[in-house]
Amino acid sequence: MLSHCPPRHARLALVATIAVACTCGPEFGRHTMAVRELPYLTSVTFYESSGAVVPLKFDPFGPELNTRLPDPLGPGNCDIAFEPIGEYYDFYYSDRAGNFDAGGSYITISAVYPVASPERGGLNVAEVELRYLDLVYERADTLGSFAGLGDNFLLFSVDNAVDDDLATTTTMGNTTDDPGERLRITVGFQSSLDAPM
Repeated sequence: MLSHCPPRHARLALVATIAVACTCGPEFGRHTMAVRELPYLTSVTFYESSGAVVPLKFDPFGPELNTRLPDPLGPGNCDIAFEPIGEYYDFYYSDRAGNFDAGGSYITISAVYPVASPERGGLNVAEVELRYLDLVYERADTLGSFAGLGDNFLLFSVDNAVDDDLATTTTMGNTTDDPGERLRITVGFQSSLDAPM
């Protein structure tokens, strides 16, 4: 069952050390722009698949994307909760490495998930989509970095967040043995990473 966590006020937190991380793709020589400053941007939608694909839509200037929640994520301290599984999500603007940055040109999806193998791993993202005023949309096409943990993390699934296919999803593992850590995937968009000068 999907539930929205209660609204929150400004919150700050430090980024935890990541157990498995990768940074991919060139960025030098690019003129970047804050995602939330893209002209005519009206919403950011995350397509999550803990069962069926569920669109999770946020206002680009809303509190969810503009703050990183403190640890630990849990009931009352998350942007979205999948109950009774106990999977809690935090979505925020960031830099390429997944560090919170309200003016960042990337978006990070992080989560905690308490279920180990043989069950499927958590943080199952199919796509991240920007919608503009004229109903045009743009999906993430750049993998910035990621963190997968546990015995049900599938490394080969990481690119599924940026493959423009709602039928494929990431499987970032679990935090059962790493309760202070988060699963994470950080994605970018052509419009924010190759912005006009």
